[in-house]
Amino acid sequence: FLPILAMKIAMTGAMIVGLHHRQCYTTSAQVLPEALAMDDQPHGLKALAEMVMTGNLTNPQQIIAACENFWQTLLQWTAEKGYQIKCSKEIPW
Repeated sequence: FLPILAMKIAMTGAMIVGLHHRQCYTTSAQVLPEALAMDDQPHGLKALAEMVMTGNLTNPQQIIAACENFWQTLLQWTAEKGYQIKCSKEIPW
């Protein structure tokens, strides 16, 4: 479960970075490397994306720490840019 979660969070973060830069990605396989090449991104994205791209997803504590760190830096980054991230507080079922 955690490796899949890390991949989804990294891809979603990369999509947010792409929207910020008004950039379309060339292919699905290039989303993470192309996002990392952009100059303005949340600091935690690099560590999380590199874990995903290298397949280093075997240590649960490391995955959780990278996801949590990215989430915190994402919230700070989006606030600095004037963006709002709305999160559901309810379970959808």
